[in-house]
Amino acid sequence: MKCIYCLENKPEESFTKAEHVIPQSFGLFQDNFTLNQPHNKTVCNDCNQYFGDNLEIALARDTVEGLSRYEHGI
Repeated sequence: MKCIYCLENKPEESFTKAEHVIPQSFGLFQDNFTLNQPHNKTVCNDCNQYFGDNLEIALARDTVEGLSRYEHGI
């Protein structure tokens, strides 16, 4: 299987975490769309973790959306 971000071929066991299209830092939504579903494994765990640790925090704090998140108490 090939990750859409790092483009590395990895075993199926490397594609177990859900890649949320809308980051969880913007709230938890019922039936939130994810890229890693049983039939659609596209983002490896390493990339998912990297973006969760590095990109999601910046989006949640340093953007207009982050301000909106603050205003709504999320």
